[in-house]
Amino acid sequence: MSDGTLRELPNIMNIASTVKQAASYSMSILLTAAPILGFSSAALSATELKLVSSVQKLKFDTPAWNADLGRTTEMEIDVPKNAISVSIFASSDSLEDYYVVDSVIDPTGKFFVSPTPLSQSLPPGVQNGFGVGPMYSPNRSMMGQSPGYVGLVVPNNPALSMTEGKWKFTVAGLHNDGKPSLVAPSILVVVKSKNDGAITQKTRAKVNMHFQFTGSDNLSAANFFDNRFNFQKQIENFKSIYSAIGLEFNLIDATDTNLTQNSIDIDTVQTMQLFKRGSGDNGVNFIFVPKIVVGISLGSEQTAQGYSGALVGPQFMPGAPLNGVLVITATSHALAGLPPISIVMAHEAAHFLGVPHILDNPQVKDAFGDTPELHRSTNLMSNDPNENSINLSVQQRHQLFLNPAVMLFEEQP
Repeated sequence: MSDGTLRELPNIMNIASTVKQAASYSMSILLTAAPILGFSSAALSATELKLVSSVQKLKFDTPAWNADLGRTTEMEIDVPKNAISVSIFASSDSLEDYYVVDSVIDPTGKFFVSPTPLSQSLPPGVQNGFGVGPMYSPNRSMMGQSPGYVGLVVPNNPALSMTEGKWKFTVAGLHNDGKPSLVAPSILVVVKSKNDGAITQKTRAKVNMHFQFTGSDNLSAANFFDNRFNFQKQIENFKSIYSAIGLEFNLIDATDTNLTQNSIDIDTVQTMQLFKRGSGDNGVNFIFVPKIVVGISLGSEQTAQGYSGALVGPQFMPGAPLNGVLVITATSHALAGLPPISIVMAHEAAHFLGVPHILDNPQVKDAFGDTPELHRSTNLMSNDPNENSINLSVQQRHQLFLNPAVMLFEEQP
């Protein structure tokens, strides 16, 4: 099948992080996450809903760049009264430069993200360096895990909120030789607003998804809905996890692309090109592959069940690097004794939309006060998820709804 072949979807179809350790495998039952806040898991289309969110996109193709510092000059945006989030996406074609949103300042002068560590913000033993101040800021800002891209949603901490007025921010870059980057990224800022400025129990949501098949397990855009592959059941399980919090994933299209290798090394140019082939410019692009390996360039190869191109993946940026989530297919899961595809898809999609692990290490707990401090639990964003990790907390739900690709709805009065 040729690259980018688009298939018409049959009527039946109207209905990606860090490496995780293998867990037990089971797909003998239809997984149903426990609804929170009294949500019904019924499809959103069953109720008459009104779109209550909007986005404003501000593009900076050639931001002023201080090459000595590897940093933009201070940039400014106007945020309206009913804004609920500001997302900053920075992208370049460089495979040698890493970026971070290294400062965000609200209209009152408060640092949501600080380029240098704020007073007493660093845990014992953590040394200052590029990206450390942002990482330990109130609105945690992480350096891109791969070169050429970084994204950030503000706020990503329940203790922070948007304020009307002029916001300021900067983006910094580091070359892989440890020197300041000479390559200025293009920057897209997306301001998301809601009619009344509040996400409530009544708020529902939809987000687009796109499927890209590489021939793994003989799955293709033409046959993935065939019951022989048990793939359809996994998609239903995946969608049920999110319907429990009032979020519906809407499949837009499915494409086929040629894959010449039997495994995907996330550090290669070929993988970056695979990410760029995603057909959608917003939502989540799922790319189904036979095997994912990480760490080859560091001499310590490990396999991964799934991999999100970024924590906060690119939105409204066609052809951007890291635009997608890699997921290994059914046979690979069954042979390795891994969690079902539905869990991996849901976990990596949450990363792509901006929700981190609960605990990335003993020093880095997420900002949500309603998630368990456990590496393994029934929460979807556990570091070591299994077939029972299907729940999302109220604050995790709120963070998902702040992503600009997630459209918000409420019932008509």
